[in-house]
Amino acid sequence: MIFFYFLNFKIKMNTLQIKLQEVLSNLAKEKNNQTKELLKVVIAELSRYPSKEVPDEEVLRIIKKMKANAIECGNLHEVAILDHYLPQMMSEEELKIYIKNIIDKFEFGAKDMGKVMQYLKQDEKANVIDNKIASKIVKELLSK
Repeated sequence: MIFFYFLNFKIKMNTLQIKLQEVLSNLAKEKNNQTKELLKVVIAELSRYPSKEVPDEEVLRIIKKMKANAIECGNLHEVAILDHYLPQMMSEEELKIYIKNIIDKFEFGAKDMGKVMQYLKQDEKANVIDNKIASKIVKELLSK
């Protein structure tokens, strides 16, 4: 029973990596498919890690980095493909409410911007928070 629980936990840790590999295997027969080629690059990046099982947080970090590069290059098609594998980011309004609740809950003051940002980076919702927007909102809320 414990082994089964442990096995489920391990599978849960790298579900995004498994999903990417399944999508790639489904696209294997197609020729000149940009999605297939892009996923090959993502999986090649994942193969650089010493462990075969890469946590979802690390997979998301890689995909976000690739998305930023695609934006810089102006490749909107690649951006759209990569967006499909990223979680929906919080809207600015949702983020403002969320940060305000954190500031109120922990009674952060005007000099606690670093503490608020550190909390946000370690929070369970860290993958759906845009840190640039969050930083702007934290500054705004703490200056009041």
